[in-house]
Amino acid sequence: MNISGVYQIKNLMNGKVYVGSSINFKKRLIRHKSQLRNNKHDNKYLQRSYNKYGIKCFDFSLLESCEKINLIATEQKWIDSLNSYNAGYNLRPIANNNHGWHHTCESKVKLSVALAGRKLSDSHKLSLSIALTGKIVLPSTRAKLSAANMGKIASIETREKLSIALSLRNKGNTYRKGIPMSNHTKAMLIKANKGRVQSDDHKAKNSLAHKGKIASKETRDKMSASAMGHSCSMETRAKLSLANKGKSISDNQKAIAKENAIKQFITPISREIHSSLMKAYYADNPQPRISRIRANVGLATSWARRKGIPFSPVKY
Repeated sequence: MNISGVYQIKNLMNGKVYVGSSINFKKRLIRHKSQLRNNKHDNKYLQRSYNKYGIKCFDFSLLESCEKINLIATEQKWIDSLNSYNAGYNLRPIANNNHGWHHTCESKVKLSVALAGRKLSDSHKLSLSIALTGKIVLPSTRAKLSAANMGKIASIETREKLSIALSLRNKGNTYRKGIPMSNHTKAMLIKANKGRVQSDDHKAKNSLAHKGKIASKETRDKMSASAMGHSCSMETRAKLSLANKGKSISDNQKAIAKENAIKQFITPISREIHSSLMKAYYADNPQPRISRIRANVGLATSWARRKGIPFSPVKY
């Protein structure tokens, strides 16, 4: 539970105090302790005192809880009461906060340079992941992020890092291990990409990236199940026909096609077909032997569907 209020950091050796306010007391104290421990606190007087006396000589406590709207007034009351500006660690005599304050372009550049090349530990990544889990990004923020990254081209090194990170989402990645993509995220991605038309350049890059890759049997089965019942439009069929025209089939593709063909002809359905269907089919396509029925089940079934002839299984 978030506690909003005014707090103090008191030096037990000399009695000096620092007075501050926050809408989340616990989170602010964690931040203070982390910065002091890493010698990176913004208040140099408090940092020097901490370096001299150590964490055991400081008391972190809540002075008064109050509503967000009353934070500044309550903080000012305690600054005056404890004289934390003249005889303490406060750098300003007037209470204020940084809500709505923005870094200058110069400050942003300095921060960027200072943080460049910094690598987060697995524990830090896990902490960030937990902190951001369930957080909903506002549409306005998404629009800003999209505009900021528009037109940016990632380097080959960055692409490789992203590729490795995504490929290890469920295996080998210590801080994301065993965490699959949620159904909500999948639905959001589908919605975001619906109706999107890829450029010819993008298609060419995708084609080049996947060239020579062999999908595992598990992946093929998933793709097959996903596509079950889907019918391609005439336009799509024409595009596929044009794209595959003149292409040579690899030995691996031939083996897969042979495997699928064998599966098709050894299923019970391939041995059963309605007698009226076969009579009608062979009236148009006369063949002398009944063994040809079993060999042409797929062709006969397709023909029956085109003719609109209903049929039910009858064993031969």
